[in-house]
Amino acid sequence: MQISRRDTVRSLELLAAMLVGLVLGRWALSGGFDEPVAPPAPMVAEARFEPAEVIPELRGILLYLSGRQPMVVDAGGGPARQV
Repeated sequence: MQISRRDTVRSLELLAAMLVGLVLGRWALSGGFDEPVAPPAPMVAEARFEPAEVIPELRGILLYLSGRQPMVVDAGGGPARQV
């Protein structure tokens, strides 16, 4: 099966039109090519963990849970404490 020259040109024109549409859509959403599409993420303070000796109420097996709000949890029934 042979693809005609006309079909090839038509496919390339469609591809070019799609690319132009994507560039114009990006420009319309951000207000320009130098502006970011989304606002920058807020800066998060670096997490630091205190050793178990510094927190006297923690005893037993310690679980260090990380994420946006790092926590130290005593698996032996002690309190959960944000670090």
